[in-house]
Amino acid sequence: MVFYMGLFLSSKSISHERRVYAMLDMFGDVGGFRDAVILLFRTILGSYSPSLFFASVLQAVFWVDTEDYTAQNKKRRQRGR
Repeated sequence: MVFYMGLFLSSKSISHERRVYAMLDMFGDVGGFRDAVILLFRTILGSYSPSLFFASVLQAVFWVDTEDYTAQNKKRRQRGR
């Protein structure tokens, strides 16, 4: 006999368990879902908020009431005649 192949059952058993690891699981492991949401909004709004602050400061510093401005110009024009 040149080749022999025998099959038999072993008393050992190996059990494998598959677990799906989702993004929410990762957030929970790293620092919690709440912190991940806060980080996301902080990243999105971080670039938007300074521009709004800058615009509000410019508006407060350079505010011109158009009615008062036109009334002053009319008075200046009348004096210049």
